[in-house]
Amino acid sequence: MDTTTQYMLEIALITIIAGACSVIFTKLRFPSVIGYIVAGMLLGPTILGSIVFFDVAIIDFLGNIGIALLMFSIGLEFNLRRLRKIGGFAILAGGVEVLLMLLTGYWLGQSLGLGDVESVFLAAIMAISSTAVIVKVLQDTGKMKEEWVEPVIGVLIVEDLAGVILLTLTSPLLTGQNPNIGSTLGIMLAIVAFIAFSLVLGLAVVPAFINRIARRFSSETLLLVSLGMAFGFALVAVGLGLSLTIGAFIMGVLISQSKHVDEVVHKIEPIKEMFMAVFFVSVGMLVDPVLVLQGIGLALVIALVFYLGKTFFVALGCYAANLPARTAFLAGASMVAIGEVSFVIANSGVQAGIISLEVYSSIIGAAIISMVLLPVSIRSGPKEFDWLVRHLPKPIVRSIKAIEGVRMQLRSRLSTSAQRREEINRQLFWLLIDVTLFVCIQFFGLLLLLASQQVRDFAAALGLGVSAVALVLSVAMALPVILDMISRVRKIVALMAFVVTGSKTYQAASATAAFRIFKRLVRVLVAVILIFTLVPFAFFADEYATVFVLVFLGMGLLLGYLIWDVLRAGYTKWSSALEKGFIEDEE
Repeated sequence: MDTTTQYMLEIALITIIAGACSVIFTKLRFPSVIGYIVAGMLLGPTILGSIVFFDVAIIDFLGNIGIALLMFSIGLEFNLRRLRKIGGFAILAGGVEVLLMLLTGYWLGQSLGLGDVESVFLAAIMAISSTAVIVKVLQDTGKMKEEWVEPVIGVLIVEDLAGVILLTLTSPLLTGQNPNIGSTLGIMLAIVAFIAFSLVLGLAVVPAFINRIARRFSSETLLLVSLGMAFGFALVAVGLGLSLTIGAFIMGVLISQSKHVDEVVHKIEPIKEMFMAVFFVSVGMLVDPVLVLQGIGLALVIALVFYLGKTFFVALGCYAANLPARTAFLAGASMVAIGEVSFVIANSGVQAGIISLEVYSSIIGAAIISMVLLPVSIRSGPKEFDWLVRHLPKPIVRSIKAIEGVRMQLRSRLSTSAQRREEINRQLFWLLIDVTLFVCIQFFGLLLLLASQQVRDFAAALGLGVSAVALVLSVAMALPVILDMISRVRKIVALMAFVVTGSKTYQAASATAAFRIFKRLVRVLVAVILIFTLVPFAFFADEYATVFVLVFLGMGLLLGYLIWDVLRAGYTKWSSALEKGFIEDEE
């Protein structure tokens, strides 16, 4: 059999079997993705692959085209105008949820006895839900007009962006490089710089160019030009040492700003669907059905942790972003399907030899289970919430109702109190500046220490590691920022209490239940932020017991107290200069 005939036979078998499996599973009201994966299992070496030889390199190549088209399509849907509309909510809710799912996935990997790198991949896989499957199921179940769907779309947008970043961050692991703070920060800075540079230059050129092509030439020409730009920019990203996915994604974002983006989306959709089907088939071909059955226990564990974690953390993020508890829970219950980007990460991990075939088969099994559970979860979400309300301890239910009552009053009165609203926004802005400065102090101090041989010698002379010195100095430098954050939290809480109660004095406001509720909520939020900003030091504190880490934190606070005047003067000078700059800009 010549090469051309061989390739035609492979494509014919893939499309016929994938199409047949898709029809069967669609009739059973399951997502078509499951059909593609099952088709891959059938075409794999265990079943039909033992009869018909498949050129894995060709299938992987076609699958990679599908990955690029997927990320390009996500970028096309990632309209910046839409992001601005839901930006604040989506970033807060999605950011909280993705971060907590990453920590949960890593913890699960460690609990299952996986290595550090394999646990990182499991965390990245569990952090992202399936945009395509979730939207399709919402459409099929007639839920697209529900009030909780808009929050779901916002969180999915943030997850898509997080998926692009995770794909790029995990790329060094595929080549055997060990993760460390320096390389991770370098990749993050490269991603931010690449995105910023591309958007600044691209937004001024790409949308206008696409509009001109659409006006002067046929729709087929528009399609070819758009695809050429997507693949070309993907190659630029690869040439700069980043992932091809981020290049295709950014080009999609740039083209999404043109007036003819809907035409591009319409043209690209069938091509994307075809190549994505091949990609999912390639995912299934790596799965041994025997291993799936043998690892069904592990698959159930991963699926259960993903289901509970995704539901709870999405609900928590949406609730923190000011959604009612019921709406937040229904949003979480509708996001329990492991995503396409997760398949890309898992596929790259197993091909690089980082993820074992046994674990990979269990992950695919868990993904299939999550997709099967998604429609059930969406339909039963209201009943599950009512069951939780009935069985939760009464004090917790009363607290949730009290918080929601206060938040409703706050929203209502803020709409009629422009001055209070402006002052709250101002304090929130400076609180964000403080948080940003706190993070910068931690990472800048750490990187400075890593680059300084003198500090290494000093730490060795004290009998300590560099990580201990880094932690002590960073905590000391951050002390005035932390105290300023606490002060701003106090002001925000008082302002919110003023608005809700109509009080004229701080003493009157502080005596209200609304004040106590806001005070506890905001302090918890600040505490969580501070804890997570210290997470990077966990990688360097492994050599010490927990008690020593607490001692180093105490030493940092003591050092900050001893040099308080110097630190406070520097922070005040920086704040004054920054505030003056913003005032001048506004004027």
